This record gives sequence, C-alpha cells and structure tokens, in this order.
Amino acid sequence: MQSRKAFTLIELLVVISIVSLLIAILLPALSSARQAAQAVNCGVNLKQLGLIFQMYTDDHKGHFPLNWNGNGGQGSPTGDWQYLHIARYLNFDYDSSTKRLPEILNCPSDTLFNLRNGAYHQQEPSYGYNYYHLGEGNGDITKANFYKRMDVKDPSRTVMLGDSGHAEEDGKASMTIAQGLSDRYVYPRHDSQTANILWVDGHVDRRSVDTISLHPDLWDRD
Repeated sequence: MQSRKAFTLIELLVVISIVSLLIAILLPALSSARQAAQAVNCGVNLKQLGLIFQMYTDDHKGHFPLNWNGNGGQGSPTGDWQYLHIARYLNFDYDSSTKRLPEILNCPSDTLFNLRNGAYHQQEPSYGYNYYHLGEGNGDITKANFYKRMDVKDPSRTVMLGDSGHAEEDGKASMTIAQGLSDRYVYPRHDSQTANILWVDGHVDRRSVDTISLHPDLWDRD
C-alpha cells in the first residue's frame, strides 16, 4: 500500500503565502462593501426619520419640532428634538437621559452613538437637526420661533437632518448642525468625505461635506 505524500515545508510556506495574498486582496474589498452597506442603512434611517418629521408637522399645524423649549434648556432631556418632540413617534420613553436612544437614530458607521455626553447629560444620536433655521428656541416657550413647512421656500434644497459629529470628533455635541458654526457642520461619516442628508422634502442623498458646509443657501429656509 502506497503511503500518501505529505506536504513539504516549502509547499506549506507557498500555500500560506497564497492564502495571505488572497486575504490582503479581499479585505479592502470586504471593508468597502461593509462601509457601503452601512451608508445605505444610514440613509434608510434618515428616510424613516423624514416620515416621522412629516407626521409631527401634520399633527402640529405644519410646525417643525423645536430643539429647545420652556420646559428645559438645550441639552436637557426635555429640550432636545430627539427627546421631547420626536420620542413619542418612536415609542421611546424620554423621561430619563440615561436610557439608550432607539436604533433609528443610529448611523451604523457611528461608533459613538449613545455615548453619554457629560456636558449635556444625555445620550447622543448620530444625526443633527438644522435647528437654527427650522426649530430654534431660546429657553422661553413664549419667544420661541415656531417655523412651518410652508416657510421653507425650497424644501428639496434645505437641510433638515444629517450625519453629525460628537464632541470627540468635532468638539460639539451631535444633536444639532448649523452651516455657520465650524464645530456643528455635518460630519463626514462616510468614506471620510461625505455625509447622508435628509432634506425638508423627505428625500435623502449623500453629499460632500465641503459642498454642504460652504453653501448657506442649502440651510436657510428663505
């Protein structure tokens, strides 16, 4: 009976080298595919949030949610848009700032989602709200600016929500974004250059962060 020939050391090293080469070739492709899938899922989340904002405005005579109201200042669980105003549409109990936010507020590429922000005493979402032009408040509910959908002249070219950085990334909490503040710009969550944007008309697309940040006309409701 003839015995099976065993691998020689050289043959084994050749096999290991080939496997290593294949891994080196495939890993970047797999990583790119994973990042692309995360970006798509992020866009789906924003699209669903667009529907929720539509429901909110339908229920409130066309008004956008405030980011700040008389029951609590900005940064309190009763003041930020994702807690007081949107929470009930997400079946989310907002009475405690230590509770994890629902996954619809999570971009899969965001490793800091739900990280508790010490300064604002709450969990942070992945998305920021264009509060300055859509939902601005000042701590006094009698003086808050209640903007309506009808106030937005070009809904398809006005930012509503977008990928937003955390303090560890751009120095500011993630709940709000604004064109005129360098630490509240949209954050390049995808391929280090682009961000997913939800526009007032409800459509979602990916844009260069430079394009979004340098064009005030994409933020202003007027």
